[in-house]
Amino acid sequence: MTKLCDTFRSRAISTWDLLRRARVNDFQPGEETITELNLLEIRRKHPQEVLLHKFTKRKESLMGADWEWWLTGSSRRWLGLRVQAKIVNLKLGTFPHLHYKGKSGYQTDVLIHRALSDNPPRIPLYCLYSNWDTKLISYSWPCWSFQASVRSYGCSFISALLVRFLRLRCSANNLTDLLPYMLPWQCLVCCYGYRTGDLPNRAYHYWRRAILLREDRALEGLEEDLRNRYRSIEPVANPPSYVQHLLQGGEPERLEDRGLQGVIVIREEVESEGV
Repeated sequence: MTKLCDTFRSRAISTWDLLRRARVNDFQPGEETITELNLLEIRRKHPQEVLLHKFTKRKESLMGADWEWWLTGSSRRWLGLRVQAKIVNLKLGTFPHLHYKGKSGYQTDVLIHRALSDNPPRIPLYCLYSNWDTKLISYSWPCWSFQASVRSYGCSFISALLVRFLRLRCSANNLTDLLPYMLPWQCLVCCYGYRTGDLPNRAYHYWRRAILLREDRALEGLEEDLRNRYRSIEPVANPPSYVQHLLQGGEPERLEDRGLQGVIVIREEVESEGV
């Protein structure tokens, strides 16, 4: 297990605990606050491995505010993710903005299109910030590498393709509907159950086997070009030019037309045990 893995686990637990306190005190935090806190702490604990750049805040609708994640390691390959955060409504146990529709269409469709139309294509994901009364909602632990812990669901990933599928099927946004598809975000960083290797290779094989293989029905109705690009995602030799500028200490362009709020680069310095 790497220190980076420890950090992702601890941030999920901290998020769960923060939301538990908020629920008890009848307070509803915003997802942007949680996102910034988590990314700040990841950066603070790993200053040599993590680069963080937030673009100038601008007036925007709920259609934007995505973060791009770029993962790399000793293989010098790169895997890109495009992530949109959503926070649970602590009173209702729902994600009320999960199926938000604006002038440009459904947010999920925009997220998928932007992620898959870029070159190279990125994996489109939602990061769900969660807490619930464990006496009322049960769960099935999806990870064999770690002991079951409901607090790890403080930060979870769910495929944007599956969110789209749930919207088309029944507009489901309840925790009970989403839980079967939610994966603690540590799995993308920590899991050795699917493949050893450095960070981008572990994350890639985890995505292919734990997420992509479950998405046959979720891919139905998606444009053929986007469907093919999604299935062809793999680590690449070089990240986009704005990531390279960031690595060189430069200031990347604002990328307003891409709807990005910021970029996080995670460079795993040392391969984990068992590699």
